[in-house]
Amino acid sequence: LDIGTMIYRIEAAKPEGKDVWHCTTRGLVTANGANSVSQVMCDKETFAPITSLWRHSMLGFAEAIYSDDSVRIKVEGKDQPVVITFTPPVFDNEQAMQLFRRLPLKVGYKTTVNVVSSLGSGEVKLGVEVPEMETIETSAGKFECYKLVLNIGQTFWISNDEHRYVTRFSAGGVTVLRGGGPLGRC
Repeated sequence: LDIGTMIYRIEAAKPEGKDVWHCTTRGLVTANGANSVSQVMCDKETFAPITSLWRHSMLGFAEAIYSDDSVRIKVEGKDQPVVITFTPPVFDNEQAMQLFRRLPLKVGYKTTVNVVSSLGSGEVKLGVEVPEMETIETSAGKFECYKLVLNIGQTFWISNDEHRYVTRFSAGGVTVLRGGGPLGRC
């Protein structure tokens, strides 16, 4: 059952002369009319987040501003911002899919990635493991993929070619497949 569309983009930019990546996600759930948008600006070399915006039509809005060892998060409806201190590296939840594509994946790879959830105003330690390779077939073609399993019940299949496409994502009973064009189906 198709329930919506997710669009993921990553683009190079140079605001104020600084080389950055803009990681953007747009979502539309046709089953209930919910929509979302997020954008993370991150350092081009380290991928460390600089700012993050996240808006969901049913869940609200959050804005995060990162420094070297903390993040200040303002959530819609809360009077005071939340400040989380951390030991780098840390990444924003809304850039995680692009981060997974950058990891040195191989069968047997394991690591822990520290991720900040801005809407939840908390830090999550994601256990990441690649137990095997799998072949995934979508309308975009057939891909040999690293099966990337997270300790929070999510699984990503990332192609082992130079593109590192996320070809499939599964979590909580929802599966997202890479479509034939720039769009995916969920």
